[in-house]
Amino acid sequence: MKRELRQLTVDDRENFLNAAATIWKVNTEEGRSYYGRQFTGMDTFVEVHAKRSTGDVQCDHWHEGSGFLTHHLALSLSFEAALRSVDARVTTPYWDFTIDGEKILLAGGGPSMITETNDFFTETWFGESDEDSHIKNGRWAHTSAIMSPNPASVRNSYGIVRAPWNNNPDLELSRHMSDVCGMEPTNKPIPTCEVHFNVMNLSAFSDFQLNIAGYGHGPMHVNTGGV
Repeated sequence: MKRELRQLTVDDRENFLNAAATIWKVNTEEGRSYYGRQFTGMDTFVEVHAKRSTGDVQCDHWHEGSGFLTHHLALSLSFEAALRSVDARVTTPYWDFTIDGEKILLAGGGPSMITETNDFFTETWFGESDEDSHIKNGRWAHTSAIMSPNPASVRNSYGIVRAPWNNNPDLELSRHMSDVCGMEPTNKPIPTCEVHFNVMNLSAFSDFQLNIAGYGHGPMHVNTGGV
């Protein structure tokens, strides 16, 4: 049964985080020799996502359209299969960030308040970010960025698997919280219950496909990872 992150027991949380961290630390080839064919490392997830979303400058196949829901569900299922290959007790929980959105709305705060409404960005969960947008503690502390395996893959000028126009040279995983060029992205508020209610009650499937990505989901990327 899927549970919200805050509903996990301490043991379940630790098992999930340990399995998830393994996906970052072990590449696909090595992991499949240990855990079997269902294992996929973050090296593969990052490269596939980059190729399908930024590999064709004229068409993002995975966002803002009919590709978003299907492809991200497939990505989530593959991630869960990898988790369970490491630890069969684990299933992927979900983050109901509308809980946080409602708290922020009631407090009259901005999206940067997301670090105050939960403890997910602490050493207990996914680690805290420092002034350089590096994760400074926990399982993902100073995690290396995924380097391009060959010149034909999607990468930036520094050989890092990122969108070609994302010329961030940092060799560590970056988590840039609620900051766009020094400004808090108040135009990208954390989605609330009303936001998701409105999205789920759209009558046209085409409107749903467009809004589920950018309106009901996209602000979380800006506020927890950067642009």
